[in-house]
Amino acid sequence: MRNLATLLRALLWMLILSWLMAAASASAGWSMLGMLDGRTYSMDVNNISSTRQGNRLFWALVDYNHETSHGARSVAMQFEIDCRNDKIRRVQAVAYRGDLQQGGVVWVNRQTSAWTNVSRDSLNQSAQLRACSKAIKGFKIYTDQFQL
Repeated sequence: MRNLATLLRALLWMLILSWLMAAASASAGWSMLGMLDGRTYSMDVNNISSTRQGNRLFWALVDYNHETSHGARSVAMQFEIDCRNDKIRRVQAVAYRGDLQQGGVVWVNRQTSAWTNVSRDSLNQSAQLRACSKAIKGFKIYTDQFQL
């Protein structure tokens, strides 16, 4: 009985998350970051926010040209970027059966990854440039490291 309650709670959260992600994708301002190994990388430039520490949060979308081994064709990932120290980490990820967050949720991962360095001339650096240079009310813009 306890396993059934846990399963129902997980299904309810997945349903709520699917609904929220569908609503978010409708208002998302996806901007292409690039293509690599048959995957298209985009970033939601309209919904960048700040943490209390002054880091930026944003969503990125990876569209695969095939189904992954886990049955997903697209994965939306929320990232946190430390603009001052050139660090990035994944906060959460949601995989979908179809392209562009369509077809229902395959899996959800809410494990925050370790901080990694933002490499020069990378997709992460392109995301950093957009996230860290966007004006957000009440927060300083960290662009001194970039030649805009």
